[in-house]
Formats: sequence, C-alpha cells, structure tokens
Amino acid sequence: MRNIHYIIAIGLLLPTHIHVVAQPCTEALAESRPTVCSRKNDEKRQITYNNAWGIPTAAQIEDGAKRGDQLFPLFKPFLDHTKGFMGRWYPIVHDKTPEGLFYSSFTLDLPRTGCKKDGGFTPLYTTGVGVNIVTNSLSRLAQISIRKPLEGERNSPTNYLNGSAVYVLDVREPNASFQGYSYFFKNVNQRKHQGVIIVKQGIDFFIPVTVQQFLQIKRQEFVESLADERKKFAKIKAEGTTMPVQTWEENLKSNAEEYERLRAAYAKYPDGPKKYAAEMAEKKAKFEKEQQKLKTIFEDSHQFQETMYGGFIQAIDDFISTTEADFLNKPCITNSSEIAPEDVKKSSFYDHTGGNGHEWVIINPAYLDKKLPPTVPQFFVVWWLCEDYPLSLKGMEAFKQHFDLKKLEAMLGK
Repeated sequence: MRNIHYIIAIGLLLPTHIHVVAQPCTEALAESRPTVCSRKNDEKRQITYNNAWGIPTAAQIEDGAKRGDQLFPLFKPFLDHTKGFMGRWYPIVHDKTPEGLFYSSFTLDLPRTGCKKDGGFTPLYTTGVGVNIVTNSLSRLAQISIRKPLEGERNSPTNYLNGSAVYVLDVREPNASFQGYSYFFKNVNQRKHQGVIIVKQGIDFFIPVTVQQFLQIKRQEFVESLADERKKFAKIKAEGTTMPVQTWEENLKSNAEEYERLRAAYAKYPDGPKKYAAEMAEKKAKFEKEQQKLKTIFEDSHQFQETMYGGFIQAIDDFISTTEADFLNKPCITNSSEIAPEDVKKSSFYDHTGGNGHEWVIINPAYLDKKLPPTVPQFFVVWWLCEDYPLSLKGMEAFKQHFDLKKLEAMLGK
C-alpha cells in the first residue's frame, strides 16, 4: 500500500502537459490542408483602363463593389471540394464601356499551398487556379476593334458599325459549350485559359459583321489615315520647310552658345577669324547635306504612306466590285485581327471557319436594356486558367463541376 502511495506522489510531481513536436512541412502535407480563401482588402476599388467613355462616380463604385461582394458565395461549393490552396478574392469597378455600361471584375486567385523555410505554410503565387468574373464587358474573350489614332487624338479610336462598337472575338471552340454556354479558349503564357459568356436567353447577344461591312470599316480607316497623312504633309510644306529639316539660320540660332564659344576660341589667334569662317563654312555644307538627306527620307516616307493607303483602298474597292453578294454578306471570320494588302483579295481570309478564326461582331443593341442603371449586370464573362500541375488541374475540375453558372445567369438584370 505504501508503494502505491509512493507511485501516486511521483506521478503528481511529473509535468502535466506533453510537448508536441511540430510536424515538418512537406509538399504532401501542404496539399492536404483545407483550402482557405479570404477577401483581399488592400486592393483598389476602382481602376481606370480607358476613360474614353467615362469613369464611375463614387456612388457607382460603391454599388459595383457591393455587387462584386455578392459573387463570392457562388464559389463556396467549389472551394469546399478542394484542398491545398490558400486564396484571396476582390472586386474592382473599372470604366464605362462603349455600350454605356460599367465594366467591373471579380477576381479569385487560388495559389497552391507551399512550405516556408521555417516550416510554416505560404501561398505559391506562381501556381494554382485563377477565376475571373467580368461584368458588362467582353474583356479577356474579345478585343475592341480600333484604328490608328489621327493627329491630335490621344487614344486609339474605336471602330463602330451603325453606332455599335466592333469587337474581334478570340478563337471559339467549334460547336462546343460548357454548362450550355458558348465556350472559348486560348493559351496564355502556356497556361490553359478558357471561358464562357453568360447572357439572357431568348435573344441574340451578338450580331455578326459581314465581310462587306468589315471591308467598309477598314476602307474608312484607310481613307481617314490617308487624309490625316496628307493634312500633316500639307501643313509642313505650308510652313516653308519639311520636318524634321532645319534651315542653317535655325541651326545657328538654336546652337548660338556653342558657336560663340568656338568663335571666342579662334579669336585668340591672329588667323583665328579666317579659320573660324572656314570651319563654319564646312559645318554649313555638312549640315545642309544631312538636312537634304532627311528631307528626302521624309518625302519618301510620305510617298510610301500615299502608296500603301491608296493601294489598300483600291484593293478593297476592286474586291467588293468583283465578288458575289452572297459571299460579301457572310459573317466575317478572319485568321487575324489585322489585314495586309495581299490579304484583301483572298476569299479565304474572311471565311476562316473551323475553330481557328476570329469572329467580327457587335453586341446586339436590342439585347441591352437601357432603362437599367449602368452597374447592373447585363452579361457576364467567366474565364479561368491554371497551369499543368496535378493539384491545379484537380482544382480546375472541382471548379467546373461545382460552380453553377445558372446561378450567375439568375443575377442578370438585378
């Protein structure tokens, strides 16, 4: 009995806690941890890319940000089916679009969980899954068709067709859809980049630009560029010189201090004035020779512009006049967003079907509800990307299976 009491007494003197040694961080451990994703609060709430059509007021920024916050719950079913990611999300309100709507974006960055040198965990920002929901803009899946800016224009002006901005779509996978929505794809820096457009049902969202309309847009672009080139050249000639040519008198005036120092240096010697005059005569001859060369280059460049734009215009006129109306009225699908003179007369350039072409379109004006406030979503673009890494691909599949695009569609017009 005494021995039992002794054992109990010894036990009471022992430490009452056990020291647990932290498990070292490994890639497998990091990838097995529950996914965490929090709001990034240090991100700007408004970023302007192109203010050609207007920027939002403070109230519109507030409204757009609140609408962005409402998108995060849609991601919960997807995030609950992943492990090994440490993410962040944030909404941003951007600019007004050519359609008079405000473009905003919701970004969810989901980098893989990695190991710190001290054994803790950290996000690996170079790998993982990225998802972006764009409201009221075709950003990422299309480019606005622009033309060369004219004299005095700061931004590259947009091409319009009957008052609607013209867009060039990225490559669309033929006859493919995702959850019933048109499917786009492209590779960005060797990362898989895919997306869909979420629109209201029952009305066409896009109206195709026909081959003839495309050519007329390009013709007008070339006509304006040629007129601008002629205007600049005429202005320069009217001023009595040819830019960037200077007269010798202008050169003397702009370099007066340098030439005065040279004259003063020669003046210290008996024959200095004579040598100074000889050197200045030599400088003048060399200067005028160089200026004549510049004049020739500039005039040759002007003539090149005349020939290039004139050739474009004539080639377009010839093609339209010699091509059947059925072909000219087909939707324009090109293999490039640009056109070279030799492409104008190639029928295949405008009929690049089969999933490798760029469709030229406008947004159907009848689709847009002008009565709604400009921050209300009228369409969404959802795009996603990941790199070719097993956990990232697994996360991407979880997104595709558990993110419900129909719930996003239900938010249109609200």
